[in-house]
This record gives sequence, structure tokens and C-alpha cells, in this order.
Amino acid sequence: MKLQVYGSLAEDINNGWVWVPETIINQRNVIKLTNVDTGKSIYCEALQIGDNFLARYNDGKRTFPIQNNDNSIVINEWYRKKLKITATQEQHNFNISIANNPWGT
Repeated sequence: MKLQVYGSLAEDINNGWVWVPETIINQRNVIKLTNVDTGKSIYCEALQIGDNFLARYNDGKRTFPIQNNDNSIVINEWYRKKLKITATQEQHNFNISIANNPWGT
């Protein structure tokens, strides 16, 4: 699936999660996130881009507002580098799968 990549909020830069649309993950889970274009993958927690997160994110002075949370993903810089994503505000193809297994946890 193609998702628009956004940088994380300052308070999330050291956390082991990404924020994904509620339509993809309906509860907090460990996921395997693969950048289809580069073949690079990470395991991390996935949290939902809900109304509260969206309001806080879009209110930031140093963030680009998320226009459509149904096709957006928020990833900190460390994970973006692991996935070989060099810039935000671009779309990338991702595979997202639940990984509540020994590899994921």
C-alpha cells in the first residue's frame, strides 16, 4: 500500500513505534513494516492515527499538517533510515503485517 511519510513529533523520536491509519491496524500491535521499494524491514509497535494524535500533530509549529490520515504514516528518523527513506512528505509502498510472534517481540 502507498502511504505518505511524515516525520515524528519530538516526543516520539526515541520511541519504538510508528503511527498508522486506524483502517490498517485497529489496536496497538507489533508489526513488520517493509519498504517495498528498498526491501528493507523493521519490527516495531504500531499505534493508530486517531483524532487526538492528529490534532496534536497538526497543531505543531514544526510539522507539516497531515491532510489525509487514511493514507499517512508517521515514522521517526531512526526507523526511516533503517527503511532507506531519505525524505518525508513523499509516498512509499509498504507492506504491513502483524508480527506478534517471537521475531516481532
